Amino acid sequence: MQRLITLNQLLEILQVSRSTAYRLMAQKKLPEPVRICGRTLFRASDIDRFIGGDHA
Repeated sequence: MQRLITLNQLLEILQVSRSTAYRLMAQKKLPEPVRICGRTLFRASDIDRFIGGDHA
């Protein structure tokens, strides 16, 4: 099972504001989030790759 992280956890990891995160999502620069029961979650593996420089 994949580990999912919340938007708040993502903000802490990337050290960005909520508005910056939403802007990056709108620009398709962040990995696509998963929406579960109205919650915005991110696959930890996608974020690890993003941080590692693999933005494809």
